[in-house]
Amino acid sequence: MRTEIEKIKQDILNHFKERNMGANQVLSPYWLPSVYLPQLTPAERQAVRPAIEELVNDGLLQRVQRSLKLTVKGGDLLYPDMGMAPKDVVKQGILKQFQEMGAKENQVVPSLWLSTLYFSSLNPKQRAVYQEAIKEMIDDGIVALDWDTIKITGKGTEIIYQGGGIC
Repeated sequence: MRTEIEKIKQDILNHFKERNMGANQVLSPYWLPSVYLPQLTPAERQAVRPAIEELVNDGLLQRVQRSLKLTVKGGDLLYPDMGMAPKDVVKQGILKQFQEMGAKENQVVPSLWLSTLYFSSLNPKQRAVYQEAIKEMIDDGIVALDWDTIKITGKGTEIIYQGGGIC
């Protein structure tokens, strides 16, 4: 039964991660009974309650009305910082895009990339600080607003081409 419990715990956490759900987000109340349980073997179905209890007792999930909520601790487990603060990851990703484009001063990053492609690639912790990271880059003179996107400044080009590191 231990193997089944571990599988169920991993499946539930993976469901949150696959949907890019962060701390304090609630699982659809229909997913567990209507989608997940029918695909389980009888032995796995018996392991669902103990698996949920362990996730709750470990502080990774919290019971809410008819569902489960990912806790901050659960979010930290699913989206570790990997040695770099989420805001720095956002800044680094933007600078990397400019660098890969071979950007020169005043060149813009395509707004579709910034607002759709890049934003959707971020995890919930990074999305939470996305606007703040861009604002700091603007305040630091690394990028500037340009209509619905940003452009790199002279200071920004120095950073990406002369190894000035993260802003």
